[in-house]
Amino acid sequence: AKPPAAPPPPSVAGPRLFPDTPLPFGALRMANANLTLAVDDLHSGGLDYRGIELHAVLQGGNLRLDPLTATLPGGKMSGSLAIDGATPAPPLTLTLHAPGLAVAPLLAAAGLPGYASGNLEVNANLRSTGASPHAIAAGLDGTLGLAMQNGTIDTALLNRLLGPMLQKANLIGLLAHGGSSEL
Repeated sequence: AKPPAAPPPPSVAGPRLFPDTPLPFGALRMANANLTLAVDDLHSGGLDYRGIELHAVLQGGNLRLDPLTATLPGGKMSGSLAIDGATPAPPLTLTLHAPGLAVAPLLAAAGLPGYASGNLEVNANLRSTGASPHAIAAGLDGTLGLAMQNGTIDTALLNRLLGPMLQKANLIGLLAHGGSSEL
């Protein structure tokens, strides 16, 4: 007689940082468009954003945002985004160069609490394929550089982002004190 099969290991699935909910890429195949947006001066959250330019072309499920430029309080931002929505798992390409993105207004615009403050420098050249945020994050390839000086970040956010990794390295005590940390 065979010994009884070992029970499956307990599931460690918990809330994911990136959900596996499919994104509505099918909507990209519903219309074609060519849109140009230009804003000379935008005042939001006590900050001025100038020279905002965006050109978006949607054709046969393919979306291209290029250029995407603006002069931010921390310097000139430029970028582009391409999504091939004609396929079930769309390829995506993102480039973004921004010397000083104000973090607090970005968090507020995303409906998130004020986890951080200060200006974030971003240099990204990323590509991936996937139909959900989780699949896209799992397949990311390219380069991403983030830098922040003279800012703060809520330790709870660091714990959410880095906690599992620090726990495996037996360093979770680094985030146990709560509050915020200067960057």
